[in-house]
Amino acid sequence: MYNPFGFFLSAITFKALELESSLLWKISGNGLSSHSYLFGTLHATCNTKLKPRVLDALNKTKQLALEIDLSDTSMQVKMMQMMYIKDGKAVMDFVNEEDKQVLYSFLSENIKTINYEMLKRLKPFILQSMLVPTMLDCSLPQAYDMLLLHQAQLKKLPIIGLETIEDQMAIFDAIPIEEQITDLIKMAKDTNKLYERQFDELVKAYEDENLKELEKSFAKDKSLMSNYNFEILDNRNENWIPIIEKMCQDKPSFIGFGALHLIGEKGVIQLLRTKGYSVEAVMPE
Repeated sequence: MYNPFGFFLSAITFKALELESSLLWKISGNGLSSHSYLFGTLHATCNTKLKPRVLDALNKTKQLALEIDLSDTSMQVKMMQMMYIKDGKAVMDFVNEEDKQVLYSFLSENIKTINYEMLKRLKPFILQSMLVPTMLDCSLPQAYDMLLLHQAQLKKLPIIGLETIEDQMAIFDAIPIEEQITDLIKMAKDTNKLYERQFDELVKAYEDENLKELEKSFAKDKSLMSNYNFEILDNRNENWIPIIEKMCQDKPSFIGFGALHLIGEKGVIQLLRTKGYSVEAVMPE
């Protein structure tokens, strides 16, 4: 799932499905007149380049789909309207006295770009996603989704969203705020840097295009999101398939989304194969 604030998907355990080590997959067969491509993205990374074979695949296509249409100028406004806890409440309204100082210190130390009075009114999952860049060893993290968008805009390709920002925000809004805050406090109290070590493992597996290790890295994480894998992954994958099919039937298409959506029996690769398409790995150089 694309999160405009940073990488936020973790903690999903998959039924085993052996896949080659590649983030790029070619779709063909089942009556398609041309090839299309799937590409698994990472939403926060220090890497600022797309690999040659990814650019080559994009250059062979006529339209780009991302989780949401990042070229939509109204998206930022909509996003801002949905970032805050309802009814004028703040995160600290849900935190006991013992944890208030811990959380205040943690947020103030790690998120310095926003005034604390505004910061404390943000939804907990927004805060967590904003903390992810602090785990990266670079001053300006990038998202592969944005790199794809830039290339598509240079080529003047149409941009399509597999879903809307409202769809994405609704998924996290369905998770009780108390559970979100409990997870945020765990992150604040993580003195052993477990979150950072797991994130480092995940990024390395991603950059190595090792889907098996990527799957293992996600499976180690036992945080809140593991309770909501249907809403975050399975249901969305199912919803995307008709859109992806229509795009591929219409014209050669490049479809980019969080790498997590590639993996598993209910991942996009397997769902398309079940529909009769050939989905083959385009192996790294």
